[in-house]
Amino acid sequence: MLTVPTRSYTDPERWANEVELIFMRLPLMLALSIELPNPGDYKAMEMVGRPVLLTREKDGKVRAFLNVCSHRGAPVAEPGKGNCNRFSCPYHGWTYANDGRLIGIAEPTNSARSIAPAAIWPPCPARSGRE
Repeated sequence: MLTVPTRSYTDPERWANEVELIFMRLPLMLALSIELPNPGDYKAMEMVGRPVLLTREKDGKVRAFLNVCSHRGAPVAEPGKGNCNRFSCPYHGWTYANDGRLIGIAEPTNSARSIAPAAIWPPCPARSGRE
């Protein structure tokens, strides 16, 4: 019988290596399709230390983003689920569509015009009901 040492499950260095070598490099299943059934549905969560926002668009595609404003890095959605068509930064009111486009800046400045919108990841294809 093969035994696995307890430290294989509890060693912080091993966990950090697994996060870097596995979870940060490979696609992860973050939700089931049933969790985002309608256009505008979203799910915000943290995955291995990264804030993630999943949204379902009007065309039915699911997108995944870092849940941060590209201006100051504040989260644009609180952890949990809901339904909305736009997300706003609580600090300066930068507003994003649920497809990741920056659609509004409360007070545009010269520096604001030079900042790229939040990184948009390609739509996440569903595989057997998983997003």
